[in-house]
Amino acid sequence: MAKLIQNKFEFEIYKEMLFERISDDEFEKNPFKGHFKHFLGFEFEFNYHELFFEGIKSFLQKIDNASVVFYTIDPSPEKYFYRHFGKYSVFEISSNASDEELNEIMTQDPGNSPADSLDTNANEISWFSKSDDWSILGSREWEIAVVGFTNKEIKKEFLNSFNEDAKTMFTTVQIQADILHEMLYFSEDAIEAYKNLAENYRDRAT
Repeated sequence: MAKLIQNKFEFEIYKEMLFERISDDEFEKNPFKGHFKHFLGFEFEFNYHELFFEGIKSFLQKIDNASVVFYTIDPSPEKYFYRHFGKYSVFEISSNASDEELNEIMTQDPGNSPADSLDTNANEISWFSKSDDWSILGSREWEIAVVGFTNKEIKKEFLNSFNEDAKTMFTTVQIQADILHEMLYFSEDAIEAYKNLAENYRDRAT
């Protein structure tokens, strides 16, 4: 059963793994480290859907990774979450886990504060595994999540893991921004902000 991390040493291991993949720069500036060259965009809320987790598990099994880590970047797992609840807003879950197990930990009240469950109060998040060829970074504020890949082959493997659902779930960051614009009728300032966001997440030259 997946549990929120309580041991500081264990947390530091996950923190180091995160910063091997993602810098502390702002989401809109693309903080993926330079070895990530290719990107896919998707709706932030998909991070909590059953279809998403089923695809991730299939992908993990294809790349021979036994588990995946969910890491809350904001609010801070140390300065906010551990300070208030004595545990970190980070967990590792098996590639054989059920959607019910994931849902349980995502919706869990960390300690007399239901509003701080991970599905409600995780504003910026990451998924990653033992493989450093892929990672996910998501922002609730921007309503977008991004999958970063080191090469086209791992990107293709990821998309194939979602079968037909990949066509409706993943696209470019630019197209995902356009979808949001159609739904939310962005102001001129927001249009410019999302234009810059999409530009920063263009595939990098290889």
